[in-house]
Amino acid sequence: MLPCRVHILVLLGLLATNCLAADPVEHGERLIAQPPAGWQSVFTLDTERSRLAEFIPGAEDKGDWTAKITFESFIKPDASDPIVILLKEADRYRQKCKFLQHFNLFSGEENGYPTSFRLIMCGASNFSGKGEVLMLKAIQGDEYFYILKLLKRVAAFEPHEPDITEGEIAEWAIYFKRLIVCDGSEGHACPQGKSS
Repeated sequence: MLPCRVHILVLLGLLATNCLAADPVEHGERLIAQPPAGWQSVFTLDTERSRLAEFIPGAEDKGDWTAKITFESFIKPDASDPIVILLKEADRYRQKCKFLQHFNLFSGEENGYPTSFRLIMCGASNFSGKGEVLMLKAIQGDEYFYILKLLKRVAAFEPHEPDITEGEIAEWAIYFKRLIVCDGSEGHACPQGKSS
């Protein structure tokens, strides 16, 4: 177990120990995020310039998973804009998909930070042949830039026919709404007690 220490960024479920989860740091920019209950950590990276954590459902194998959540942060690049970053991600996926559709679900401010949330649907990956549904949330913090991602592997599909229901998309959208960046200030308040 890592020692209890203060980080500029706290990824709950990745680096947070019990003392951090129970007594969140009052100042300093951080991401408040946890994977869904029962999900397991399959990869972590913690460097001076970036942090990354990947999770899959507890019953799945890290070599053969159907869903993965990724929390990533890195030192904020100059002129970083959440909308532009997610459009670049969509373009990157376009090159590896049979066809691609993407939709803006939200762009504006969340907790005082510029934020964008996008749905990307890849009908069939050129590598695996499977369909992929992605939900990406980008947050421009004052110190870091954050990208939060859900990737679901589904059966290959035709335009507007992914193997994921509107209800499931809505449930994931609610989950992503709870993932926030805060620094304890009045404009960027942190949730009281444990985050969910």
